[in-house]
Amino acid sequence: MTLRWMTLRWTTLRWTVPLLFAWACVPAAAQAPTPPAPTPPAPSPQSSISLAPIPRAFFGMHNQGHSKEWPDLPVGSHRGNPGPNWIALNPSKGVFDWRGLEERLARLQAHDADLLLNLGLYMPRWASSRPDVFCPDGNYGTCYPPRDMADWEAWVSAVVRQAAGRVKYWEIWNEPNDNGFWRGDMATMVDLARRAYRIIKAADPSAKILTPGVYSGPWGNENDGVEWTIDFLSRCSTGDPCADIVAYHAYPFHWFSLGDYKTLMAGGVVDPQRYELLGEQTIIDIQKYWNIAATFGLEGVWNTEGGLAVWSVKGTSREDVLDQSTPKNWELTGQFAVKATMLMQAGGVGRSYWYSYDNRGHGMLWQWSDDGQGTGLNPAGLTYRLMATQFIGATPVSPVARQETANRIRNPEALGAVSGTPGVPPDGWSLIAPDAGRGVNTSIAAGPGYIDIRVWGTPAAGANGMTRLEFEAAGAIRSGLDRQWFGSFHQSLIAGSYQHVTVHAGVVEYAEDGRTLGHGGAQTVPATALDHRRQRNLLMTRTRFAGCASVTPGLAFLYEPGKPFDITLRLSAPRLDDGTQWTGTYTKADGTALMLAWDSSSAGSTLAVDPRFTRYQDLAGTFHPIAGNRVALTVAPVLIVE
Repeated sequence: MTLRWMTLRWTTLRWTVPLLFAWACVPAAAQAPTPPAPTPPAPSPQSSISLAPIPRAFFGMHNQGHSKEWPDLPVGSHRGNPGPNWIALNPSKGVFDWRGLEERLARLQAHDADLLLNLGLYMPRWASSRPDVFCPDGNYGTCYPPRDMADWEAWVSAVVRQAAGRVKYWEIWNEPNDNGFWRGDMATMVDLARRAYRIIKAADPSAKILTPGVYSGPWGNENDGVEWTIDFLSRCSTGDPCADIVAYHAYPFHWFSLGDYKTLMAGGVVDPQRYELLGEQTIIDIQKYWNIAATFGLEGVWNTEGGLAVWSVKGTSREDVLDQSTPKNWELTGQFAVKATMLMQAGGVGRSYWYSYDNRGHGMLWQWSDDGQGTGLNPAGLTYRLMATQFIGATPVSPVARQETANRIRNPEALGAVSGTPGVPPDGWSLIAPDAGRGVNTSIAAGPGYIDIRVWGTPAAGANGMTRLEFEAAGAIRSGLDRQWFGSFHQSLIAGSYQHVTVHAGVVEYAEDGRTLGHGGAQTVPATALDHRRQRNLLMTRTRFAGCASVTPGLAFLYEPGKPFDITLRLSAPRLDDGTQWTGTYTKADGTALMLAWDSSSAGSTLAVDPRFTRYQDLAGTFHPIAGNRVALTVAPVLIVE
């Protein structure tokens, strides 16, 4: 991960969405009949996760090597970027230099931490199939496949032999969904993974192999790590296995609630309240990657890289960091670290590797000095240390989660649907198909508690480019400006594919007269064939348009003229509510209770707590007394203790 790549992803993805997701107006509908009690859904992919004490190894860290001393905070695992890697350990064909690996392993052993080693980062120039092509990651040939698979096997065999069981966790490649790191095809990546898997497991059957770590492209283009991972594991599902654990990178890529970050950054320190849901959006990708893990039978999900990217400081040079006048957004970074890290733990993510302890442009936790030696943790680093210190060894009683309010969707059971072409959607739901008669067809098949919706055809020239299904009628869910909404639904891919079609989830804002004002929460939601009751998909947004009177969530099928497509999704249990409190309870090793809590809205709220809780700690580490068994919650998390 490099700074320029994070900046590129923002500029190339963010501004394409409004054109693709310009939902049209739908008239209000009559109230649906009162439904019977819903049938309980099948267990979610995370339902079997153990509520065991949180291990030190959960708190992983990236260290760029600029700091000479060990990080001044609890670190249970290290993922090298840079670090022990192919280009450093195997500088020429048949020649290995293990000093870097041995030094790292000795240091980790001294600090009771382990190593996650990425095998494909970075490939030496001599091994590349395109050694004379400069790759965007800053090296020659590293983004292309090896020229000879024998060289890959020799490297994997040698490093596994040298590690001799001291490395238990292996990641295949870094961000292959980005052409800065991979320009080969999927078949070659699967081949690399299978060869590595066979070699590692033969040497150490207890070792764990991770899929290539991807980042999310929330609007369904070639950078979408969710779609990439589904494709990768689909190919690995027949023949020899490729991985044990799904790896992804937890950067905040769902910019549905954010304003113009360039303008806000230029103004100096970023007010965390201007960036509602920045950390909370973490739960979206957790659910997506768990859906994938459950589909293909992998045992877990890890975040192998994630942080707040370019948000740490206004500038990223040494001079910018050292300059006392440069705004440094430590408060925002610290809040994001606590929210994202603990929501991942609560969602069943096995490990979370922060990027990066000493990287100026990405989540820096440690202040540089002129001589390259550390001068101590910055305020964001102090917050991270406080979090890790409090939660290592703590046992979740009820892991931190959003406290939902009543479901505002009147007919989540999908009652009243009539099968046919085009069919009739459930009572209160709306099917908007402006391209009917323009080469696009729709049909609905009603089932117990769900519908199967098929959209197919070859769109004619001049087609609208979108068919959508909304789970409620305009005017039914009352809202206003600056209101947070959280939704979910269950789905499964029943037939067809995502070829030439993307499916977006979002929330539409309506004026009082039924006009569409705009949308929020737009993101792709690719499904697999896993049972729909086990594929929960999440969305969230903040209403942003003046005159917003109501909202409704739904799906949009997007396609292009002349490109044939055919997809059938099973949809069930839609939900939308406005709960903004996030709370969790834990028991520490000494038997005392600990709560983590915040309110994601700018309005804040008050939390009633048990009388045993006598004080709370803010993210700066200061304790405050609790009066009247009530704690005022804001966007900044607090630790409530006995």
